[in-house]
Amino acid sequence: MTPRIVLDTNIHVAAMVYEKSNAEARRAARVALDVAGDDFQPVLTRETYRELGQIVLRKRYDDKIPRSARRTYLRDHRNEADYIRLAERSDLPACDDPKDIPFLAAAAQRDAKYLVTLDYKHLGSLGRVNNTLILDPAQFLLLEGHGEKLGLKDEKPRVVVTDHKPLLVRGHVGNTVFLTPAQAELLPKGKFEVEEPALLPMYNPANGALKNGGPEGWLMVTDNPDLSDARLFGKVTFLDSARYSQLKSLLTLERASDAPRAKEPVLVTHRVHKFTAGVRRP
Repeated sequence: MTPRIVLDTNIHVAAMVYEKSNAEARRAARVALDVAGDDFQPVLTRETYRELGQIVLRKRYDDKIPRSARRTYLRDHRNEADYIRLAERSDLPACDDPKDIPFLAAAAQRDAKYLVTLDYKHLGSLGRVNNTLILDPAQFLLLEGHGEKLGLKDEKPRVVVTDHKPLLVRGHVGNTVFLTPAQAELLPKGKFEVEEPALLPMYNPANGALKNGGPEGWLMVTDNPDLSDARLFGKVTFLDSARYSQLKSLLTLERASDAPRAKEPVLVTHRVHKFTAGVRRP
Protein backbone atom coordinates (compact mmCIF):
# COMPACT_ATOMS: atom_id res chain seq x y z
CA MET A 1 0.00 0.00 0.00
CA THR A 2 1.20 3.49 -0.81
CA PRO A 3 2.44 5.15 2.38
CA ARG A 4 0.27 7.95 3.71
CA ILE A 5 1.26 11.51 4.49
CA VAL A 6 -0.59 14.41 6.10
CA LEU A 7 0.22 17.91 4.86
CA ASP A 8 -0.58 20.88 7.06
CA THR A 9 -2.46 23.71 5.36
CA ASN A 10 0.56 25.99 5.67
CA ILE A 11 2.55 23.70 3.35
CA HIS A 12 0.08 24.26 0.51
CA VAL A 13 -0.21 27.97 1.19
CA ALA A 14 3.54 28.54 1.51
CA ALA A 15 4.11 26.77 -1.79
CA MET A 16 1.39 28.71 -3.59
CA VAL A 17 0.81 32.18 -2.24
CA TYR A 18 2.03 32.81 1.29
CA GLU A 19 4.04 36.02 1.20
CA LYS A 20 5.20 35.82 4.83
CA SER A 21 7.18 32.61 4.43
CA ASN A 22 10.84 33.05 3.52
CA ALA A 23 12.29 31.89 0.25
CA GLU A 24 13.88 28.79 1.78
CA ALA A 25 10.59 27.71 3.36
CA ARG A 26 8.67 28.29 0.11
CA ARG A 27 11.15 26.24 -1.87
CA ALA A 28 11.08 23.39 0.64
CA ALA A 29 7.27 23.44 0.73
CA ARG A 30 7.02 23.26 -3.06
CA VAL A 31 9.46 20.36 -3.29
CA ALA A 32 7.76 18.59 -0.39
CA LEU A 33 4.42 18.84 -2.19
CA ASP A 34 5.93 17.31 -5.32
CA VAL A 35 7.58 14.43 -3.44
CA ALA A 36 4.44 13.82 -1.38
CA GLY A 37 2.39 13.59 -4.56
CA ASP A 38 4.83 11.23 -6.27
CA ASP A 39 5.76 8.88 -3.43
CA PHE A 40 2.87 9.10 -0.96
CA GLN A 41 -0.89 9.45 -0.82
CA PRO A 42 -1.97 12.56 1.08
CA VAL A 43 -4.69 12.10 3.69
CA LEU A 44 -7.58 14.58 3.78
CA THR A 45 -10.60 14.95 6.02
CA ARG A 46 -13.65 17.15 5.76
CA GLU A 47 -12.14 19.42 8.41
CA THR A 48 -8.67 19.74 6.88
CA TYR A 49 -10.06 20.19 3.37
CA ARG A 50 -12.45 22.91 4.54
CA GLU A 51 -9.60 24.80 6.23
CA LEU A 52 -7.45 24.51 3.10
CA GLY A 53 -10.24 25.84 0.87
CA GLN A 54 -11.05 28.74 3.18
CA ILE A 55 -7.46 29.94 3.25
CA VAL A 56 -6.43 29.27 -0.35
CA LEU A 57 -9.53 31.00 -1.74
CA ARG A 58 -9.10 34.21 0.25
CA LYS A 59 -9.62 37.36 -1.81
CA ARG A 60 -6.24 38.69 -0.72
CA TYR A 61 -4.62 36.18 -3.08
CA ASP A 62 -6.67 37.11 -6.16
CA ASP A 63 -3.87 39.24 -7.57
CA LYS A 64 -1.34 36.42 -7.12
CA ILE A 65 -3.07 33.33 -8.56
CA PRO A 66 -6.41 33.30 -10.43
CA ARG A 67 -9.27 31.97 -8.31
CA SER A 68 -10.09 29.42 -11.03
CA ALA A 69 -6.57 27.98 -10.80
CA ARG A 70 -6.86 27.68 -7.03
CA ARG A 71 -10.23 25.94 -7.32
CA THR A 72 -8.73 23.48 -9.80
CA TYR A 73 -5.85 22.84 -7.42
CA LEU A 74 -8.24 22.09 -4.57
CA ARG A 75 -10.37 19.76 -6.70
CA ASP A 76 -7.36 17.84 -8.00
CA HIS A 77 -5.87 17.54 -4.53
CA ARG A 78 -9.07 16.07 -3.14
CA ASN A 79 -9.39 13.61 -6.03
CA GLU A 80 -5.85 12.34 -5.49
CA ALA A 81 -6.09 12.15 -1.69
CA ASP A 82 -7.16 9.44 0.72
CA TYR A 83 -10.32 11.26 1.86
CA ILE A 84 -11.50 9.90 5.20
CA ARG A 85 -14.08 10.51 7.89
CA LEU A 86 -12.50 10.96 11.28
CA ALA A 87 -13.35 8.58 14.09
CA GLU A 88 -13.36 9.48 17.77
CA ARG A 89 -9.91 9.09 19.34
CA SER A 90 -8.54 9.34 22.85
CA ASP A 91 -4.87 8.66 22.09
CA LEU A 92 -3.84 12.02 20.61
CA PRO A 93 -1.27 14.27 22.28
CA ALA A 94 -2.43 17.51 23.87
CA CYS A 95 -2.48 20.31 21.31
CA ASP A 96 -2.65 24.07 21.96
CA ASP A 97 -4.57 24.83 18.77
CA PRO A 98 -7.90 22.95 18.33
CA LYS A 99 -7.66 23.51 14.56
CA ASP A 100 -4.65 21.20 14.47
CA ILE A 101 -6.44 18.25 16.06
CA PRO A 102 -7.92 16.97 12.74
CA PHE A 103 -4.41 16.78 11.25
CA LEU A 104 -3.17 14.74 14.21
CA ALA A 105 -6.25 12.53 14.10
CA ALA A 106 -5.91 11.92 10.37
CA ALA A 107 -2.25 10.94 10.78
CA ALA A 108 -3.07 8.54 13.60
CA GLN A 109 -6.13 7.03 11.90
CA ARG A 110 -4.33 6.22 8.66
CA ASP A 111 -0.99 5.43 10.33
CA ALA A 112 0.70 8.06 8.15
CA LYS A 113 4.47 7.97 7.91
CA TYR A 114 4.77 11.76 8.15
CA LEU A 115 2.87 14.87 9.11
CA VAL A 116 4.64 17.80 7.42
CA THR A 117 4.17 21.31 8.79
CA LEU A 118 5.77 24.74 9.02
CA ASP A 119 4.14 25.33 12.42
CA TYR A 120 6.70 24.29 15.01
CA LYS A 121 4.96 25.98 17.94
CA HIS A 122 1.72 23.98 17.79
CA LEU A 123 2.51 20.87 15.74
CA GLY A 124 6.24 20.50 15.17
CA SER A 125 7.01 20.72 18.87
CA LEU A 126 4.96 17.54 19.44
CA GLY A 127 7.54 15.59 17.42
CA ARG A 128 5.31 12.63 16.71
CA VAL A 129 1.78 11.34 16.97
CA ASN A 130 1.66 7.59 17.52
CA ASN A 131 3.76 6.15 14.64
CA THR A 132 3.81 9.37 12.61
CA LEU A 133 6.85 11.64 12.50
CA ILE A 134 5.99 15.36 12.58
CA LEU A 135 8.61 17.20 10.52
CA ASP A 136 9.19 20.41 8.63
CA PRO A 137 9.49 20.15 4.81
CA ALA A 138 13.30 20.13 4.75
CA GLN A 139 13.52 17.42 7.42
CA PHE A 140 11.01 15.33 5.48
CA LEU A 141 12.93 15.70 2.23
CA LEU A 142 16.27 14.86 3.85
CA LEU A 143 14.99 11.71 5.55
CA GLU A 144 13.40 10.62 2.27
CA GLY A 145 16.71 11.08 0.44
CA HIS A 146 15.85 14.22 -1.54
CA GLY A 147 18.33 16.66 -0.02
CA GLU A 148 19.78 17.42 -3.45
CA LYS A 149 16.43 18.95 -4.44
CA LEU A 150 17.11 21.61 -1.80
CA GLY A 151 20.58 22.28 -3.20
CA LEU A 152 22.29 20.11 -0.57
CA LYS A 153 24.86 17.38 -1.09
CA ASP A 154 23.59 14.15 -2.59
CA GLU A 155 24.62 12.03 0.37
CA LYS A 156 23.09 9.97 3.13
CA PRO A 157 21.47 12.19 5.76
CA ARG A 158 22.71 12.21 9.33
CA VAL A 159 20.61 12.49 12.47
CA VAL A 160 21.52 14.25 15.72
CA VAL A 161 19.27 13.35 18.63
CA THR A 162 18.75 16.19 21.10
CA ASP A 163 16.21 17.82 23.39
CA HIS A 164 17.67 21.30 22.83
CA LYS A 165 14.72 23.34 21.56
CA PRO A 166 16.62 25.93 19.44
CA LEU A 167 18.23 23.11 17.44
CA LEU A 168 14.88 21.37 17.02
CA VAL A 169 13.30 24.63 15.81
CA ARG A 170 16.13 25.02 13.30
CA GLY A 171 15.32 21.52 12.06
CA HIS A 172 18.48 20.80 10.10
CA VAL A 173 21.91 22.05 9.09
CA GLY A 174 23.22 20.80 5.79
CA ASN A 175 22.38 17.10 5.56
CA THR A 176 22.00 16.75 9.32
CA VAL A 177 18.51 16.54 10.82
CA PHE A 178 17.81 17.33 14.48
CA LEU A 179 15.25 15.02 16.11
CA THR A 180 14.05 14.34 19.64
CA PRO A 181 14.67 10.92 21.23
CA ALA A 182 10.96 10.11 20.77
CA GLN A 183 11.18 10.92 17.05
CA ALA A 184 14.37 8.92 16.61
CA GLU A 185 12.57 5.82 17.89
CA LEU A 186 10.52 5.82 14.68
CA LEU A 187 13.53 5.77 12.34
CA PRO A 188 14.26 2.50 10.51
CA LYS A 189 17.10 0.69 12.25
CA GLY A 190 20.43 1.11 10.51
CA LYS A 191 19.17 3.42 7.77
CA PHE A 192 20.77 6.60 9.11
CA GLU A 193 23.94 7.60 10.89
CA VAL A 194 22.53 8.58 14.29
CA GLU A 195 24.41 10.19 17.19
CA GLU A 196 23.29 11.68 20.49
CA PRO A 197 26.12 14.01 21.57
CA ALA A 198 26.00 15.63 24.98
CA LEU A 199 25.52 19.36 25.43
CA LEU A 200 28.15 20.75 27.79
CA PRO A 201 27.12 23.92 29.68
CA MET A 202 29.26 27.05 29.37
CA TYR A 203 29.49 29.77 32.01
CA ASN A 204 31.21 33.09 32.56
CA PRO A 205 32.10 33.43 36.24
CA ALA A 206 32.84 37.13 35.73
CA ASN A 207 29.15 37.99 35.37
CA GLY A 208 27.85 35.71 38.08
CA ALA A 209 26.16 33.20 35.79
CA LEU A 210 27.38 30.33 37.95
CA LYS A 211 25.82 31.83 41.04
CA ASN A 212 22.48 32.06 39.24
CA GLY A 213 22.82 28.45 38.21
CA GLY A 214 22.07 28.88 34.50
CA PRO A 215 24.53 28.39 31.63
CA GLU A 216 25.26 31.16 29.14
CA GLY A 217 25.65 28.74 26.28
CA TRP A 218 26.36 25.17 25.29
CA LEU A 219 29.16 23.25 23.62
CA MET A 220 28.44 20.16 21.53
CA VAL A 221 31.40 17.92 20.70
CA THR A 222 30.79 16.11 17.44
CA ASP A 223 32.69 14.94 14.38
CA ASN A 224 29.64 15.46 12.18
CA PRO A 225 31.02 17.32 9.12
CA ASP A 226 27.93 19.54 8.97
CA LEU A 227 28.49 20.77 12.51
CA SER A 228 32.15 20.56 13.48
CA ASP A 229 33.67 23.98 14.08
CA ALA A 230 30.38 25.69 13.32
CA ARG A 231 28.41 28.02 15.54
CA LEU A 232 24.66 27.71 15.52
CA PHE A 233 21.50 29.13 17.03
CA GLY A 234 20.46 28.51 20.60
CA LYS A 235 23.86 29.54 21.97
CA VAL A 236 25.35 26.25 20.84
CA THR A 237 28.98 26.09 19.70
CA PHE A 238 30.30 22.99 17.92
CA LEU A 239 33.80 21.53 18.10
CA ASP A 240 35.13 18.30 16.65
CA SER A 241 36.50 15.81 19.16
CA ALA A 242 40.15 16.28 18.22
CA ARG A 243 40.02 20.04 18.68
CA TYR A 244 38.08 19.69 21.90
CA SER A 245 40.70 17.32 23.31
CA GLN A 246 43.42 19.76 22.30
CA LEU A 247 41.71 22.78 23.86
CA LYS A 248 39.89 21.17 26.79
CA SER A 249 42.38 22.29 29.43
CA LEU A 250 42.18 25.86 28.14
CA LEU A 251 38.38 25.88 27.96
CA THR A 252 37.64 24.52 31.41
CA LEU A 253 37.73 26.06 34.84
CA GLU A 254 38.47 23.83 37.78
CA ARG A 255 36.06 24.11 40.68
CA ALA A 256 37.16 27.19 42.61
CA SER A 257 35.90 30.07 44.70
CA ASP A 258 34.51 31.85 41.62
CA ALA A 259 32.54 28.72 40.67
CA PRO A 260 30.99 27.72 44.00
CA ARG A 261 28.01 25.88 42.50
CA ALA A 262 29.98 23.85 40.00
CA LYS A 263 30.11 20.18 40.94
CA GLU A 264 32.57 19.42 38.13
CA PRO A 265 35.01 21.39 35.99
CA VAL A 266 33.01 23.68 33.71
CA LEU A 267 33.54 25.32 30.35
CA VAL A 268 34.09 29.06 30.44
CA THR A 269 32.08 30.95 27.83
CA HIS A 270 34.61 33.64 26.96
CA ARG A 271 37.42 31.11 26.63
CA VAL A 272 35.36 28.94 24.28
CA HIS A 273 34.49 31.96 22.16
CA LYS A 274 38.13 33.05 22.09
CA PHE A 275 39.28 29.74 20.66
CA THR A 276 36.36 29.37 18.26
CA ALA A 277 36.38 32.94 16.93
CA GLY A 278 36.01 33.09 13.19
CA VAL A 279 34.60 29.62 12.74
CA ARG A 280 32.15 29.17 9.92
CA ARG A 281 28.42 29.53 10.38
CA PRO A 282 25.96 27.22 8.66
